[in-house]
Amino acid sequence: GAQDLPLWSALNQNYFTEQNLHINYTYTPTSRELREGLANGDIDLALAAADNAVLTYESLGETVILMGGDSGMNEFVMVEPDGADVVSFEDMRNRTLIVDWPGSAFALQAYDVLKKGGGLDRDQYGVVSVGSTRKRYLAMMSMLNNSEGDGGSMDGEQATTTYDGCMLNMPFSLLATANVGADPPAGGSRKQLKNLGKATDISGPYQSNSLFAMKEWINATESSNNTDKAIRFIAAWVKGLRWSMDPANKDAVVKILSDKLDIDEETAEQTYGPLMEPGFGLEADAQFLWDGFENVLRIREEFVGGGPYQADEFVDLTYYNEAIRSLSGSDDDLETSGGAVGSKGLAHFFGLGVGIVGIVLMPNLVYALL
Repeated sequence: GAQDLPLWSALNQNYFTEQNLHINYTYTPTSRELREGLANGDIDLALAAADNAVLTYESLGETVILMGGDSGMNEFVMVEPDGADVVSFEDMRNRTLIVDWPGSAFALQAYDVLKKGGGLDRDQYGVVSVGSTRKRYLAMMSMLNNSEGDGGSMDGEQATTTYDGCMLNMPFSLLATANVGADPPAGGSRKQLKNLGKATDISGPYQSNSLFAMKEWINATESSNNTDKAIRFIAAWVKGLRWSMDPANKDAVVKILSDKLDIDEETAEQTYGPLMEPGFGLEADAQFLWDGFENVLRIREEFVGGGPYQADEFVDLTYYNEAIRSLSGSDDDLETSGGAVGSKGLAHFFGLGVGIVGIVLMPNLVYALL
């Protein structure tokens, strides 16, 4: 989704090349594959919602978060109930929420939104897994045409059902609510998707996109040069972010969004504004949101257990701070000896295409640092 703008800009401006890093990227279908690839060593670095770092720690091994990114830019979108004049979160009672999978980061955030915004407990609505943000968008669009769901998984079983609500981020939240359904049966009315607001306005601050790694990888022997690779990656990413957020580059950024997201320039222009919104869009210099991460831990503990944890158990900004210091001088401050990144790479939860994106150096896996 649009949260990948710093990556696209860094590639466009050759900032990774400046750091002697080469990026090649592909996708994996789910956040689970991202976590498993990170834990088994196929992926070096992950860019995903910070909740994934905690889940990886709980199930696969110790992780460390190295950099922040954004709040997720999620908004709650719902199919307008028949005959409703006003739509509210309470209208999700006895209806179906669609998610990536029930324990994923944005699914848990959605549960919290429904509880805080509509007073709904987890057992008062159904949950169906359909996959990535794009898949959730397409599933919701199918509801506008009065069609059934296409076989998502509900409580571990195949489900053929209607899809009523979900979390979407930019640009999919814009695209969804810009459409109305097909012609209804005689006497009926066209269905519409309603945007009920930003998740952060209801659930509180949220640390979503974050750079993290297995501790074993970042603490590997000095000859691996992994810490230097991480610092150089962060520096290139932050330069891409700074370029993206510079108002002088707005026209070029809108063009990148249009091209990469396959949307028209009007929609790209509408996406640009929220992306630059503090607390909702991209965070300046990819700063880590401590209050947002504390909220992530609260939500995880409330809905799936685990913990209690302290936020600083998972976070080490040493490498981020080194990268920022390197950018305060000349463009060539960072040491780029040691060649390109080794045999694996970086992973990233990507809402466009098939789902998860990661940096890996294996051609059949996620983003690759070669």
